[in-house]
Amino acid sequence: MLPTSCTSSPIEKENNGKGARTAFRRKVIISGGLCALVILLLFSIASDSNDDGTTNGMDERIKRIKQFRKGTDGMKQKFRGLKAIMNNDFTDEEKLQKILSASVHLVDLHVSEGQLMGNGGSYGNVQGVFCTLDWATHKKDPSANAMFRELVTESPDCTHNRFMMDIKTVIDAALEHDLESQDVKVLQPTGFVFHESRCGSTLVANSLAAFAPERSRVYTESTPPSSVLVACPSGQCNKGKQADLFSDVLYLMGRTTDLKEEHLFFKFQSITSLNIDVARLAFPSVPWIYVYRDPVQVMMSHLNPIEHAVCLKHKRKPKQEMQALVQRVVQKKAQNLSSEDFCAAHL
Repeated sequence: MLPTSCTSSPIEKENNGKGARTAFRRKVIISGGLCALVILLLFSIASDSNDDGTTNGMDERIKRIKQFRKGTDGMKQKFRGLKAIMNNDFTDEEKLQKILSASVHLVDLHVSEGQLMGNGGSYGNVQGVFCTLDWATHKKDPSANAMFRELVTESPDCTHNRFMMDIKTVIDAALEHDLESQDVKVLQPTGFVFHESRCGSTLVANSLAAFAPERSRVYTESTPPSSVLVACPSGQCNKGKQADLFSDVLYLMGRTTDLKEEHLFFKFQSITSLNIDVARLAFPSVPWIYVYRDPVQVMMSHLNPIEHAVCLKHKRKPKQEMQALVQRVVQKKAQNLSSEDFCAAHL
């Protein structure tokens, strides 16, 4: 028997909007009732508070203002504590003694272009920042805190006891002290690592640190040397003064009380590759390498993801040297380049 096909007529439904309007009114009534209940409850609480003799609305505002001021005072004390990191109670004699004993290390440098200009004489008033780095922890696992900034962050003394001192004063005293010192050893640079960005240079630095950690000190993108090398964006500095300061900075960073240490390596930031000549002027006999990678792979690394690309950091306001480069090569404004072209110019 063949199956019988059948059709069913659809159920007719009134579609004049009356049901929707009824549902909407019901929601309004329920919502309004809930709001009224909440308001009544709040008024009831406020009334009970006043009846009990507690604070009214104005008194509550005054109380909150006092609490805010109290919190602000706490914030001021906190900021004063942060300021004390750089302005503690050490006397100049105590600071110098800490530096000469090599119990503290140079971790930052305040240098400007003007301090490296002019003919003759020495560099100007350059201030160094000192604190105790936890080299022992770093040597146990160099890759855990590979970057210098991580080493500084993980060193407790650098959180609370930093202080500043004039570099020229420090270097003169250190040179005299180290002539007769039996407790402080001065490591001469063993090698320099220059590189382009995103090329695997940190792996090179970690390899140097891990090969013989008890005998090696490796500075990976430390602030003081790079501050010297990039201090002259105009190119008008006295190269001799710049090289002298670079040499003095590395001398201070090579002082150690760990007599087992023999090797001193520096991996500089990629931007310092523009100033290799200064490093070679200061240390003509120190071997150095330049680490690079296929430029397409470097670009891919930078632009993944493109919204966080470091090479695009200054695209809205390019630096003067970037503007000059782009104008010379393609006769355009750097801001008008595509993201890919801007990164290529940056690299």
